[in-house]
Formats: sequence, C-alpha cells, structure tokens
Amino acid sequence: MIEDPLIGKETAHRVGIQVFTVYAPYSAHEPDLIKTKTDYFVQDVTELLRYIS
Repeated sequence: MIEDPLIGKETAHRVGIQVFTVYAPYSAHEPDLIKTKTDYFVQDVTELLRYIS
C-alpha cells in the first residue's frame, strides 16, 4: 500500500499491510514519526519503482 495521511499509514501498518512512503516536503517536520508507521521510506518515485519492479 502506498499511503499519504499518517493515520492511513498507521492503520495499514497495524493490520500487517506493507506500507511505502514517498518523501514529501510538507511532512518534513515529522520524518521520524512517519518512519515508525511505514515499512519502506523512499526519497522519490524512482526509488519506489526499484522496490516494486
């Protein structure tokens, strides 16, 4: 699952769905919190594509 809102990441992660997060400047103030709610944190879509291909 690729999820944007933190609550979506948290919910998916809690039920065992693997969560990908792509870095977004608007959430730069909370990267550590986001990383605890996701399985894969990538800097851009190109990096994401390497995981899913």
